[in-house]
Amino acid sequence: RWSMVMAAALPTLFFAAAAWTSYRDAVADAWTRIDRSARVGVEHASKVLETNETIARHILSTLGTSTLVQARGRERELHEQLRAVVKDIPQIQSVWIIGADGRAVATNRVFPVPRDVDFSDREGLTVYQAGVPGPYVTSPQIGRITKEPFFDLTTRWDGPDGTWQGAVWVSLHPRYFSDFYDGLAEDEPAL
Repeated sequence: RWSMVMAAALPTLFFAAAAWTSYRDAVADAWTRIDRSARVGVEHASKVLETNETIARHILSTLGTSTLVQARGRERELHEQLRAVVKDIPQIQSVWIIGADGRAVATNRVFPVPRDVDFSDREGLTVYQAGVPGPYVTSPQIGRITKEPFFDLTTRWDGPDGTWQGAVWVSLHPRYFSDFYDGLAEDEPAL
């Protein structure tokens, strides 16, 4: 009898131990893959935002010491420069220079800019009205002209005397990020 019990119990115990070890290894491997994918995602987002901050700084250097009035007089030149700067950068939906009055100065999308659209209530401008310094990332929004979803990496634009002139908005496609993360998940079916 004892031999029969052992004949059934030993394989069951061996199977249970092997199953537990296999399960533990699978969970550890899954956490490693998830961690690796998360780090890839964070690094990607970080690089995209760094690229867009560099673009915003380049646009600010293009504006130089221009006041809002002077920049409006350079609209065609600024439009062409904005188009050249963001050409073939897939994450960028558009780039706008917006005056402190809430009116567009220039964009890469259209020339001339629509003068009847007021952006003064947009988060990318109100943060600077409230005195926030430095670059700022807005929440997701829908474009008033394009009706496309986007979010902005905005940078404050100050004139030669330090007075606030407006902001530079680098608008990003949310879909660019979701497509990238979907691609990561395709490589890891259980992700």
